[in-house]
Amino acid sequence: MKHGQRKCFSPEPDTYALAPYLDLLNHSPDVQVKAAFNEETRCYEVRTASGCRKHEQVFICYGPHDNQRLLLEYGFVSIQNPHACVYVSADLLVKYLPSIDKQMNKKISILKEHDFIENLTFGWDGPSWRLLTALKLLCLEAEEFTCWKKILLGEIISDTNEKRSLVIAQKICHYFIEETNAMLQKVSHMKDEEVALINQLTLVETLWTEELKILQASAEILNSLQTPFR
Repeated sequence: MKHGQRKCFSPEPDTYALAPYLDLLNHSPDVQVKAAFNEETRCYEVRTASGCRKHEQVFICYGPHDNQRLLLEYGFVSIQNPHACVYVSADLLVKYLPSIDKQMNKKISILKEHDFIENLTFGWDGPSWRLLTALKLLCLEAEEFTCWKKILLGEIISDTNEKRSLVIAQKICHYFIEETNAMLQKVSHMKDEEVALINQLTLVETLWTEELKILQASAEILNSLQTPFR
């Protein structure tokens, strides 16, 4: 929805809240919709790509959001959300790499320069291509380092590099599994002690449970990916 900007207001575009009618439409990650303001009808229109049967609930998609964003912005978690993922931080990325690597700082610099230091994830289909690519570059031996551009282009440098990156990815995944199990135990204890927060804690528990399922699925995929190198 466009309108003239006043100088006294922020230059940032306004965000419109369509309430209460849009709140009647719940979110489903499996639904495709087109939503836009129609200049001719002067109405905001939401159209679904699939039909709806009489008396059935109508769903729309709020966007390809992961569960953390859904919980923070909308207050719910979507079970089996195809967009759900577990993010790997830069610090954790190098946790299981040898500290004696003299080229490590240069490798990190390259990843930052080419935007490969963020949005590294584990998903239902295993480690993301970005995560594995970052790990492959970090796992380059000294004599392989000149090939770093090929890594970013998706080329295979050596079986040794492939194996090392998968092993590191599996270690990171197992670390997350241990941390997630510990957090689930903590939330379980909190539910026993903080009865007044039972609804909120149940949502948090659901979020961690979904992340655990993702990590377990990723661990199985990583195990199968390593089979050719055993």
